[in-house]
Amino acid sequence: MFEVMDLDPMVLPQAAGIRRRPVIPARKQPANFDERYDWWTLVYGAARRPGGLVLVCPKLVNLRGVLKEGVFRAGGAALRMGRLRRYRRHDELYLKGEVRGDRLEFSHGDMRLSCPVQGPWEGFNGRRCLVTTSKNNEMDWIVDWVAHHVRHQGSEAVLLHDNLSTLYEPGEILERLRGVAGLKAARVVSVPCRYGPLGTRPPRGLAKFLQGGLLNLARQGALSEARSVLQCDIDEIAVSDEGRPGLHEAAETARLGFATAPAFWRSAAVPQGSYARHGDHDLAWTPERGTKEKWAVVPGRGLGRFHWDVHGVAGYLFNKRAMVDGVRFYHCERLSTDWKRPRSAGELPEGAVEDAQTKAALARVGLPRS
Repeated sequence: MFEVMDLDPMVLPQAAGIRRRPVIPARKQPANFDERYDWWTLVYGAARRPGGLVLVCPKLVNLRGVLKEGVFRAGGAALRMGRLRRYRRHDELYLKGEVRGDRLEFSHGDMRLSCPVQGPWEGFNGRRCLVTTSKNNEMDWIVDWVAHHVRHQGSEAVLLHDNLSTLYEPGEILERLRGVAGLKAARVVSVPCRYGPLGTRPPRGLAKFLQGGLLNLARQGALSEARSVLQCDIDEIAVSDEGRPGLHEAAETARLGFATAPAFWRSAAVPQGSYARHGDHDLAWTPERGTKEKWAVVPGRGLGRFHWDVHGVAGYLFNKRAMVDGVRFYHCERLSTDWKRPRSAGELPEGAVEDAQTKAALARVGLPRS
């Protein structure tokens, strides 16, 4: 299975005059808040469950009232609203009733919206899957990232959410992924929703609904029957010491069905007239500059049944307990589109020097250099 698809969410028409209330107060909003905040996405998608559906949404805030006032139908059969589960950056609304057909329809006055009804993806069932969200990352970075995790961590399939890239089309990504040796399935999903702005003061990430929402739509639907799921960004690579398990294996054999690894910043000298690759990132700091851990989980078992987030599952409560010895993520500083802060070029960060252990590890796992 190698496919491109569109997310096709439910989005409020701007002409309706209804929009989401900001979750960040005006005093903490950046100058570009209005153009980056997701004012209008109502539902990212729907997934089948026993007795009905679950809708995965950005934080509903005031828009819950819109859903309560409307009518849901699937293949003509009306569905009843059930419980709403609220999480930090997304919400899940449960609908009860018989689900007919493969689309969910929503009506509110004269407004008509719909989205696909998702179930487990056959080509991903029983396989070790990678999942990430990407925008305008260099194509070489994407291919290197997938190929590394296939070769070194045992990944077999990848779900890549492409969020409004302008440098290429989703189909171009897919064609490059077809050439990755050992990759058995890939789906590039074109996501038209806004990623969300950062606040100017903590907690800065409250309006970044998209990544967590997409992860939980995958948890409920597409990847719900995967063997295991490894989640990290394109600029992060999992590296296991010789003789140590990969994160997929660690999660699959763990009682909690969950495994994490610490992450450490690494930098690289950027080649003149080119860009750095993962394999160039052999510069480190003393003491280490750490970043938040990333993870792998078994869907539907142990902690895999609870909500997934960018840096862990079930609210990060078990991250330290699930940490695996001999596995780490290298967070590659020069692999960036600079959307959060400038880091892809310029002078080397102060204190970064070549690290022999990192250099040897990158060479051992065969990551390309520029």
